Amino acid sequence: MGFEEMQKQGLKPNTITYNSLINGLCNNGKLEDAVNLWDKMVGLGLKPDIVTYNALINGFCKKKMMKEAKKVFDDITKQEFLMHNVRKGGWRKGLRC
Repeated sequence: MGFEEMQKQGLKPNTITYNSLINGLCNNGKLEDAVNLWDKMVGLGLKPDIVTYNALINGFCKKKMMKEAKKVFDDITKQEFLMHNVRKGGWRKGLRC
């Protein structure tokens, strides 16, 4: 079943579905399509995971698009930093209870 067929049937693609499609697009050098799909995924409220990030970074690196690869890497770093601070803040609150 194709992506469009899934949606027509009322099935909602999840992060794993998007990861598969983004990875396939990146492996075939269709990075613009992969980025557009990434944007759609995020716009629907789905969160990219490490698989999503790796697919994009690998795709950009294969095409020698290092600025774009670094931008994705920086996004991961920013997300991890934010999550670390959220966890740390929650842990500190727990100590005060």
